[in-house]
Amino acid sequence: MMNNSLAKRIDRYRDWVIYLALSFLPVIFGIVFLGTVIQASIPDYVPVTSSITSNDVVGYWSYIATFSQVGFTGGYYGPHEFLSPISESRFDVHGPLFPMIYGSIATFTGWAYHTGIYFNAAFIVAGLFTLFALLQLGPFRALLIALVVACFWPLQIYQVVLYQEAFHFSMTLIVAGMFTVLVREPNRFKWPWAVLLFLFLIFLSLIRFSWVLLCVPLFLLLWPRLSVAKSILSIVAGLVVAFAITTFFGLLTPPGVNNILEIMRAFQRSWSSGWGELIRALAKNVLGFLNTVSANNGYNVESLLYGLLILILVSSGAGLLFALRRHLYRTPEREALFHLGNLGLLMVLVFALYLEIGFYRLLGAPLLLSLLVFLLIRPSWLAWIVLGASLLFLPPFIQRFGELRPSYSLSVRQELQHDAAEVSRYIRFDPQVNYWCNTIFLPISLYDRRILTLPPGIGVAWVQDASKIQYPLKSRYLLFDESVDNGGSGNYRDFIRLELIAQLAIGDLYHNLDATCPEL
Repeated sequence: MMNNSLAKRIDRYRDWVIYLALSFLPVIFGIVFLGTVIQASIPDYVPVTSSITSNDVVGYWSYIATFSQVGFTGGYYGPHEFLSPISESRFDVHGPLFPMIYGSIATFTGWAYHTGIYFNAAFIVAGLFTLFALLQLGPFRALLIALVVACFWPLQIYQVVLYQEAFHFSMTLIVAGMFTVLVREPNRFKWPWAVLLFLFLIFLSLIRFSWVLLCVPLFLLLWPRLSVAKSILSIVAGLVVAFAITTFFGLLTPPGVNNILEIMRAFQRSWSSGWGELIRALAKNVLGFLNTVSANNGYNVESLLYGLLILILVSSGAGLLFALRRHLYRTPEREALFHLGNLGLLMVLVFALYLEIGFYRLLGAPLLLSLLVFLLIRPSWLAWIVLGASLLFLPPFIQRFGELRPSYSLSVRQELQHDAAEVSRYIRFDPQVNYWCNTIFLPISLYDRRILTLPPGIGVAWVQDASKIQYPLKSRYLLFDESVDNGGSGNYRDFIRLELIAQLAIGDLYHNLDATCPEL
């Protein structure tokens, strides 16, 4: 007869197998959407811009290619040749940690145009499996949560393109499991777990610093019972940590583009300058939000996501008011503090500092985090309602998903491979020279698919505002084309000594004679 310990071990292994199988569900959904909506598969992916994606995708691909091949010895990435305060960090305004993570893995797997989509899938599977294992969900409950994640449409869009978002969604699954334990079972959440979650949030905030805002609800929830003094202390401590992380992130990135960091730098110059920048940003964000809502008030995916956000925030606010009236601090009130700290605080700061219209990027991961905690604390039937609402918005999602078709093009892949072979005859990474000698300078209008043709290790210095350029330029290579010439590139030619290297399919390649680099 089987003893109890062996039976428990077999049950645990069975649960892990079920967890692993269910963890592939969001990825399987993504593959099905690719095959049915776009008639494509993962190997067809090319990180080019579309109506959904921006030129960030070509930048991410290039950063990772560079780090996987040459680490920190590659060329400079960033605006106007502005160095970050920590000059060794030269991975543009997005910071170095994301390229380091994907690039470290790519060192062993290789890095093709589509490799990052496999990395996205692996992280999502690992994140969902961790959530299941941490909460020890029953098979049926795990299936419901897997379906909710699979039908969270922003995740489906961003897991099949090369952005940071898929990685953040995968980390959201792990954080959701840890916060669910903290909210629902505070006695199980011992100090080592609290320290681990705090360090995990700090790590994630160095990739995208909005993660650090979760330190506020974390500190609030660590108290067995709250008081006014403890609440103020927790909020102040969380905001101090947030300020410290944001400041450190600013040391890793070049100035001039990130709106949040620019407002902080304006306050460092003077209070009047800081408040002026903040008020201008707030006015711009509010007007942009109102214009977007009025223009997109129909049957679209954003309306579903706004509805979920309002549902969670309103119910959380009601729960917190109930707690304040009765001086209670139990699970509903703890959950309310979490949602208000996660979504409420973020929404305030987003409108004050930076508004990415829609939930597809900046707000997608926090919304999924609150949605999962919201469902995991409640009965299973509520997940069916969320699933039903998501399925109602399947048609507009499919229409949006179809806009990714330009990113899955065999002809574009072949053109890029041909152009890359041509570029490699004139541009080569040289490990013996400084990073400026492995950098190409170009206008932001040319920061597109042609970046994918550059050899790994070649950085890209781009210009958005010609008035910010400091002469002489330091980059060895320069790239222009007819659109730049017709747009008045005399501003460049008047101050740069150029020598034409070759007229290529990607544009006219020049040698910067002012660069302190060896002869080509």
